[in-house]
Amino acid sequence: MSHLMDSITPVGNDTGRSDAPVTVRAARLDDAAGLLRLMREVDVETPFMIYGKGERSLSVEDTRNLLVEAGLVRGLAMFVAQVGPELAGYTLAVSGGLARTRHCVRISALAVRRRWWRQGLGRAMLANVEQWARGMGAQRLELETMAANDAAQGLYESMGFAVEGRRRRAFLVAGAWMDALVMGKLLED
Repeated sequence: MSHLMDSITPVGNDTGRSDAPVTVRAARLDDAAGLLRLMREVDVETPFMIYGKGERSLSVEDTRNLLVEAGLVRGLAMFVAQVGPELAGYTLAVSGGLARTRHCVRISALAVRRRWWRQGLGRAMLANVEQWARGMGAQRLELETMAANDAAQGLYESMGFAVEGRRRRAFLVAGAWMDALVMGKLLED
């Protein structure tokens, strides 16, 4: 995956560290334990993930198997944002496997640790996914976000995504219904 962005400009954060090296890269097998820890931490930090606290039943071995699959399957990619030694974010993208859907890449997960919000990591990971998708000849990116997640919606819109639909009562979070916004971006040549 050498055609992908290997790094981004160092970012600042609310801990005061502004010189931490930041890298966006394809996830590796040796990331499995740290990636699973990151996923579980993000699940607790925000109500905007599919998984709630304690619901992610993956093991380190399951996570490693997912990373193996991402390395073997042409239409599956997982990227991480690493700040110094810390995994600070991840994204998972999947292209359609059939002739009629192969042109479409679905971003099925994008998450950043709370302490790294609004520091450019989500934007960098999305740019990486787009570059990967273009390299595969994709013509469309799509994703879904909870309608109440204004920050994510703003990020996606700033990167050219548009709301294409709404799934009403798609999620039940802390006893309250949340709609899902379906968003897409056409990749023009």
